[in-house]
Amino acid sequence: MLPTSTAPRVIRDDQFEWLGTTTRTAGATTRQTREDELARRAYMLASLGYPKKRAQQRLEQNLTWEYDGLGKPVVSKRVGPAVTAAYKRVGPGKR
Repeated sequence: MLPTSTAPRVIRDDQFEWLGTTTRTAGATTRQTREDELARRAYMLASLGYPKKRAQQRLEQNLTWEYDGLGKPVVSKRVGPAVTAAYKRVGPGKR
């Protein structure tokens, strides 16, 4: 038997946790969001055992690709410090 109503059901954000979730936190600027993403990527590469120099090159290349045609992003100045912080956080045992 067919349903009596053909109207679509409304799904609320609280029914599925991931529906209302974004990577940006309330009040965060685009720059801060980009810096956070850069730090996460640097930490991931450090955790995977990438050499520090190669991780920095890869992150710089990623930014070049992501901003192709848009100019150099402000966050590109933060690649070196982000990589250094990530490798300190991971420690020598993981590299």
